[in-house]
Amino acid sequence: ALWPWQAAMVAITACWGANFAVTSWSMQALGGASTDGELLVAARFVVGAVALLPFLASATSAAAVGAGVQVGLLCSLGYASQAAALSLGTQPGTAAFICSLQSVVVALMAARSGAGVARATWLAVALSVAGVACLELPSALSGGGAAFCVGDLIALGQPVGFGLSYVVLEEAMADHPDDELPIAALQCVVIAVAAVAAASVDSGAAPWSLPWEHLLAATAGGAPAWGVPAAVAYTGLVSTSLTIWLTAKVFAKLPSTDASVILASEPLWATGVAVALLGAPVGPSDAVGGALILGGLACNQGLLDRLVPGLADELAEHTASPGGMSRRRDEAPPGPGVDGARERD
Repeated sequence: ALWPWQAAMVAITACWGANFAVTSWSMQALGGASTDGELLVAARFVVGAVALLPFLASATSAAAVGAGVQVGLLCSLGYASQAAALSLGTQPGTAAFICSLQSVVVALMAARSGAGVARATWLAVALSVAGVACLELPSALSGGGAAFCVGDLIALGQPVGFGLSYVVLEEAMADHPDDELPIAALQCVVIAVAAVAAASVDSGAAPWSLPWEHLLAATAGGAPAWGVPAAVAYTGLVSTSLTIWLTAKVFAKLPSTDASVILASEPLWATGVAVALLGAPVGPSDAVGGALILGGLACNQGLLDRLVPGLADELAEHTASPGGMSRRRDEAPPGPGVDGARERD
């Protein structure tokens, strides 16, 4: 059954969505400087990398190591594009919407591989992207033409980096099913190195000279002294090392197109956590966006089959096709060795 892996992917997405509220609160406690944000992100990935570091030695081959590094580099491209876009004036909502296009990138890679993409999946992708647009774009568009800038083009590196990382990860887990932990560890290490390098370049200081101690006593706005360290521990251990390891396990079972549709719901979770923790307001566009995202998830599970005659037959044919990306990972591969046409992060 796939539902346990789908549920795990939903939980992972919820954790990543919660990061926005946790990071926003931490930035307020730190004082809100951009350098504080870079230091916070670097600390998150350093903690995550240290937690998984012991598992590097368990890699079974150089190919597994290379796959882990490749996934980490692609994720670093996504994060770097996001940071650069925001620094160039891209609105956070616009960046989030552009990032949601990763599900389109994954679906296009599936189509390009010859595996094909089911109509239900394309519809689910469209509904999810439309839902993210409703959640994120109204605030960005309220600024008129000034809301768009060159940073929006840079932000396109997000769906490319994250989407391709999913494609590579799916391939890596099919080729190296026993290397979940070392691949996750390598991914964290590569991203941590990139994040620390970015913080060092921006502050003009060596990594060991960065003001790490600033994270230990951040009490701006009346925040408790333990607040930011706790946030770093949560984002580093739970929403980084734990979720990245679980993602590797999930991608060994769940087709990348399915996983990318679930991941597109991240802004919905971010909105929910922001409402609960920060008291963020909810407007009509938020409700419509949430409904569209939930509709996309339902469509991808075949719950909207009645709206598209013959959809069930088409899906059955698609998932049964040899080497198809939507073939369930708990089915036997089409022959000795690994899957034929795979694509994934």
